[in-house]
Amino acid sequence: MEMSKVIKELEGVFDAINKEFYNNEMKRPVITVQSGRRSVLGWCSSRERWNADGTKVYEVNIVAENLGRSKEEIIETMLHECVHLYNGQRGVSDCGPTQYHNKNFKEVAESHGLTVSRMKNRGFACTKLNEVGKKFANKQKLSFDGSRISSEKISTYEKPVTYICSGCGRKIRFHNYKLNVICGDCNKKFEPILN
Repeated sequence: MEMSKVIKELEGVFDAINKEFYNNEMKRPVITVQSGRRSVLGWCSSRERWNADGTKVYEVNIVAENLGRSKEEIIETMLHECVHLYNGQRGVSDCGPTQYHNKNFKEVAESHGLTVSRMKNRGFACTKLNEVGKKFANKQKLSFDGSRISSEKISTYEKPVTYICSGCGRKIRFHNYKLNVICGDCNKKFEPILN
Protein backbone atom coordinates (compact mmCIF):
# COMPACT_ATOMS: atom_id res chain seq x y z
CA MET A 1 0.00 0.00 0.00
CA GLU A 2 1.28 3.45 -0.90
CA MET A 3 1.12 6.34 1.56
CA SER A 4 -0.68 8.41 -1.08
CA LYS A 5 -3.53 5.87 -1.00
CA VAL A 6 -3.70 6.05 2.81
CA ILE A 7 -3.95 9.84 2.68
CA LYS A 8 -6.56 9.67 -0.11
CA GLU A 9 -8.69 7.37 2.06
CA LEU A 10 -8.28 9.68 5.08
CA GLU A 11 -9.37 12.60 2.90
CA GLY A 12 -12.47 10.56 2.01
CA VAL A 13 -13.16 9.99 5.72
CA PHE A 14 -12.78 13.72 6.34
CA ASP A 15 -15.22 14.52 3.52
CA ALA A 16 -17.74 12.05 4.96
CA ILE A 17 -17.34 13.53 8.48
CA ASN A 18 -17.75 17.04 7.11
CA LYS A 19 -20.95 16.07 5.28
CA GLU A 20 -22.45 13.89 8.05
CA PHE A 21 -21.66 16.01 11.10
CA TYR A 22 -20.86 19.56 9.93
CA ASN A 23 -23.12 20.19 6.88
CA ASN A 24 -19.96 20.67 4.77
CA GLU A 25 -19.13 23.84 6.74
CA MET A 26 -15.43 23.03 7.21
CA LYS A 27 -12.70 23.80 4.71
CA ARG A 28 -10.76 20.63 3.95
CA PRO A 29 -7.40 20.64 5.78
CA VAL A 30 -4.15 19.22 4.47
CA ILE A 31 -4.22 15.68 5.82
CA THR A 32 -0.84 14.23 6.69
CA VAL A 33 0.55 11.01 8.12
CA GLN A 34 3.70 11.62 10.14
CA SER A 35 5.62 9.84 12.85
CA GLY A 36 5.05 11.12 16.35
CA ARG A 37 4.97 10.26 20.00
CA ARG A 38 3.10 7.01 20.59
CA SER A 39 1.02 8.72 23.29
CA VAL A 40 -0.51 11.00 20.61
CA LEU A 41 -2.86 9.50 18.02
CA GLY A 42 -3.20 12.59 15.87
CA TRP A 43 -3.30 16.36 15.90
CA CYS A 44 -4.89 19.38 14.31
CA SER A 45 -2.74 22.46 13.85
CA SER A 46 -3.69 25.38 16.07
CA ARG A 47 -3.68 27.73 13.09
CA GLU A 48 -3.64 27.66 9.31
CA ARG A 49 -0.20 26.34 8.36
CA TRP A 50 -0.48 25.44 4.68
CA ASN A 51 -0.96 27.62 1.63
CA ALA A 52 -2.88 25.55 -0.92
CA ASP A 53 -3.50 27.40 -4.16
CA GLY A 54 -3.49 30.75 -2.37
CA THR A 55 -5.85 29.60 0.40
CA LYS A 56 -4.45 29.07 3.89
CA VAL A 57 -5.63 25.82 5.49
CA TYR A 58 -5.16 23.83 8.68
CA GLU A 59 -3.35 20.51 8.99
CA VAL A 60 -4.85 17.33 10.44
CA ASN A 61 -2.31 14.57 11.08
CA ILE A 62 -2.76 10.92 11.93
CA VAL A 63 0.33 9.49 13.63
CA ALA A 64 1.85 6.81 11.39
CA GLU A 65 2.69 4.41 14.22
CA ASN A 66 -1.00 4.23 15.12
CA LEU A 67 -2.43 3.43 11.68
CA GLY A 68 -2.46 -0.25 12.57
CA ARG A 69 -5.39 0.33 14.92
CA SER A 70 -8.94 -0.66 14.02
CA LYS A 71 -11.06 1.29 11.56
CA GLU A 72 -13.28 2.50 14.42
CA GLU A 73 -10.28 3.80 16.38
CA ILE A 74 -8.85 5.64 13.37
CA ILE A 75 -12.22 7.23 12.63
CA GLU A 76 -12.58 8.21 16.31
CA THR A 77 -9.24 10.02 16.02
CA MET A 78 -10.41 11.76 12.84
CA LEU A 79 -13.65 12.82 14.56
CA HIS A 80 -11.63 14.10 17.56
CA GLU A 81 -9.30 16.15 15.35
CA CYS A 82 -12.25 17.46 13.32
CA VAL A 83 -13.68 18.95 16.52
CA HIS A 84 -10.47 20.96 16.89
CA LEU A 85 -10.61 21.88 13.19
CA TYR A 86 -14.23 23.02 13.38
CA ASN A 87 -13.57 25.12 16.48
CA GLY A 88 -10.36 26.54 15.02
CA GLN A 89 -12.02 27.56 11.77
CA ARG A 90 -14.69 29.40 13.80
CA GLY A 91 -12.10 31.12 16.04
CA VAL A 92 -13.16 29.14 19.15
CA SER A 93 -10.38 28.12 21.54
CA ASP A 94 -10.88 24.53 22.72
CA CYS A 95 -7.41 23.43 23.79
CA GLY A 96 -4.56 25.20 25.57
CA PRO A 97 -0.80 24.89 25.02
CA THR A 98 -0.63 22.08 27.60
CA GLN A 99 -3.24 20.11 25.59
CA TYR A 100 -5.94 20.79 28.19
CA HIS A 101 -9.23 20.23 26.33
CA ASN A 102 -11.86 22.66 27.65
CA LYS A 103 -15.67 22.78 27.65
CA ASN A 104 -15.72 24.22 24.12
CA PHE A 105 -14.14 20.98 22.91
CA LYS A 106 -16.50 18.85 25.00
CA GLU A 107 -19.67 20.53 23.71
CA VAL A 108 -18.80 20.14 20.02
CA ALA A 109 -17.44 16.59 20.46
CA GLU A 110 -20.57 15.34 22.21
CA SER A 111 -22.80 16.62 19.42
CA HIS A 112 -20.57 15.22 16.65
CA GLY A 113 -20.25 11.47 17.17
CA LEU A 114 -18.19 11.27 20.37
CA THR A 115 -18.54 10.69 24.09
CA VAL A 116 -16.13 12.65 26.27
CA SER A 117 -14.56 12.02 29.66
CA ARG A 118 -11.93 13.79 31.71
CA MET A 119 -8.27 12.88 31.73
CA LYS A 120 -5.88 13.96 34.46
CA ASN A 121 -4.20 17.23 33.42
CA ARG A 122 -5.76 17.03 29.92
CA GLY A 123 -9.35 18.10 30.58
CA PHE A 124 -11.97 16.54 28.30
CA ALA A 125 -9.39 14.88 26.04
CA CYS A 126 -10.59 11.27 26.32
CA THR A 127 -13.04 10.55 23.50
CA LYS A 128 -14.81 7.43 22.27
CA LEU A 129 -17.38 6.85 19.54
CA ASN A 130 -20.98 7.25 20.69
CA GLU A 131 -23.77 5.27 18.98
CA VAL A 132 -24.05 7.80 16.15
CA GLY A 133 -20.26 7.73 15.72
CA LYS A 134 -20.23 3.91 15.66
CA LYS A 135 -22.91 3.80 12.94
CA PHE A 136 -20.94 6.34 10.93
CA ALA A 137 -17.69 4.38 11.35
CA ASN A 138 -19.37 1.15 10.23
CA LYS A 139 -20.29 2.79 6.89
CA GLN A 140 -16.71 3.86 6.15
CA LYS A 141 -14.19 1.80 4.21
CA LEU A 142 -10.47 1.80 4.98
CA SER A 143 -8.10 -0.64 3.34
CA PHE A 144 -5.40 -0.19 6.00
CA ASP A 145 -7.13 -0.77 9.34
CA GLY A 146 -5.51 -2.93 12.04
CA SER A 147 -7.21 -6.10 10.89
CA ARG A 148 -5.30 -5.95 7.61
CA ILE A 149 -1.89 -4.38 8.22
CA SER A 150 0.42 -3.81 11.17
CA SER A 151 1.50 -0.32 12.23
CA GLU A 152 5.17 -1.21 11.64
CA LYS A 153 4.48 -2.02 7.98
CA ILE A 154 2.45 1.11 7.28
CA SER A 155 4.90 3.48 8.95
CA THR A 156 7.85 2.22 6.90
CA TYR A 157 6.34 2.39 3.43
CA GLU A 158 7.89 5.74 2.73
CA LYS A 159 10.56 7.47 4.75
CA PRO A 160 9.44 10.98 5.74
CA VAL A 161 11.12 13.78 3.82
CA THR A 162 12.04 17.04 5.50
CA TYR A 163 11.21 20.17 3.53
CA ILE A 164 12.57 23.64 4.29
CA CYS A 165 11.01 26.94 3.34
CA SER A 166 13.34 28.79 0.98
CA GLY A 167 12.32 32.07 2.62
CA CYS A 168 11.99 31.76 6.41
CA GLY A 169 13.60 28.36 7.00
CA ARG A 170 10.51 26.73 8.60
CA LYS A 171 10.66 22.94 8.31
CA ILE A 172 7.93 20.36 7.69
CA ARG A 173 8.01 16.58 7.22
CA PHE A 174 5.99 14.65 4.68
CA HIS A 175 6.04 11.21 3.06
CA ASN A 176 6.49 12.39 -0.49
CA TYR A 177 9.22 13.90 -2.70
CA LYS A 178 6.60 15.52 -4.92
CA LEU A 179 5.15 17.95 -2.39
CA ASN A 180 4.38 21.37 -3.86
CA VAL A 181 3.68 23.76 -0.99
CA ILE A 182 4.02 27.49 -0.44
CA CYS A 183 4.76 28.77 3.10
CA GLY A 184 1.78 30.55 4.61
CA ASP A 185 4.10 32.86 6.57
CA CYS A 186 6.42 34.20 3.85
CA ASN A 187 4.92 32.97 0.54
CA LYS A 188 8.09 31.08 -0.49
CA LYS A 189 8.28 27.49 -1.73
CA PHE A 190 9.23 24.52 0.48
CA GLU A 191 12.12 22.49 -0.96
CA PRO A 192 13.06 18.91 0.03
CA ILE A 193 16.25 18.35 2.00
CA LEU A 194 17.72 15.30 0.27
CA ASN A 195 20.18 13.11 2.18
